[in-house]
Amino acid sequence: MNDRSEGSSVFTSYVDQSCKSFNEQILEEKFTHALPDIVELDELIKLRDHKRIKKLLRINPWSPAHEVRRNLWWKLCCVGHGRTQLHSGTLYSEITREVYGEGDADSYVRLPTFVDPCHLESYYLTDIGITTAKKLLSIISHERPDIVFCPLLYGLTCLLLHYLDEQSCYDCINHIISSKEKFIAQTKTAHEASVLVLKELTRKYAKPSFQNLVKKTPDVELVLENWSWWIMKYLPFSYLVRVVDCYLFEGPKVLYRVALAILIQYHKQIVRTSPKRGGGDDDIVEEIRLFCENIPISSCKLLKTAFGIRGLSRSELKKLILRKEIFVQSKHNVALLQGTMPTSPSAGSLSLLVTKDTDSHLLTKQEVSTMSELYAGQKRVIHL
Repeated sequence: MNDRSEGSSVFTSYVDQSCKSFNEQILEEKFTHALPDIVELDELIKLRDHKRIKKLLRINPWSPAHEVRRNLWWKLCCVGHGRTQLHSGTLYSEITREVYGEGDADSYVRLPTFVDPCHLESYYLTDIGITTAKKLLSIISHERPDIVFCPLLYGLTCLLLHYLDEQSCYDCINHIISSKEKFIAQTKTAHEASVLVLKELTRKYAKPSFQNLVKKTPDVELVLENWSWWIMKYLPFSYLVRVVDCYLFEGPKVLYRVALAILIQYHKQIVRTSPKRGGGDDDIVEEIRLFCENIPISSCKLLKTAFGIRGLSRSELKKLILRKEIFVQSKHNVALLQGTMPTSPSAGSLSLLVTKDTDSHLLTKQEVSTMSELYAGQKRVIHL
């Protein structure tokens, strides 16, 4: 199914295996645990035994080059999508011809606008692999114009191409962006809301870590702003691959749990090494980055911390995400209203409520009452 590079490697030909750092990442961890039989995993997937699959993915430290990874992510997307097969048949080829014609698409492929040019994590892909990732995303953009901001999708696509061919990668991306679990933020509102979600989760499930952040900075949200890149950019490759194992099967809650685990472990290290040291926003952001890049615990310990957080349910997370998205959208609406509503003297007392430098806030009962009266008065004038 996959376009493999020479030899028995589980990686595709899109991966530059001659890269020194790539080989160091693969050999970084020592795997002493007994690894499960691949046949056993396949049997669990056929039986759709979600509980046992989930447990297996969480506790088994498969290396990035382990044989089980040959088709693992594609299979997880299949069972996660409720299908025995995920292939879209000739659909991908047809869409490619529709978008690029019969010519060589690779020679003029462009990144879609939903990608963040500041975060183009290609990991260990060759130039051909990077071009293939851009091509896949441009086709996704053509098929899904409703996706307006999705910075994580570039990195995920590049990561998938380490193990999957172009067609299979397209199928898995479709699973990620179409799942009812909302695997990935696809708008700026959802992306901004995710920061508020993590802030709330940290306050509730990692209280010492949250209190530490509050003491060190007046703006916790600024520190958490790039939380998803702690995982997608700064964690070692072998750790990231294990996180994605769980993410593709369990959904976005995995990323939030891992982010909480990073904060918990970062706080423990700070307490041990420099308990009284303060610092500004930039200092803390840099500290967390360095902690992730040189993480002092194993991937097993990181995931154990993440999934050891009790009380954080899927339903609670969904409700929290929805609440924060509504809140962010309401702020955008208020800002838009302030920028478009008349503020000239002819607007009368309405200009007292809406001014260019007014802070965004929920209306009080008195303000709602005043707005209603103004609206009713204007309505009566119109009907005269």
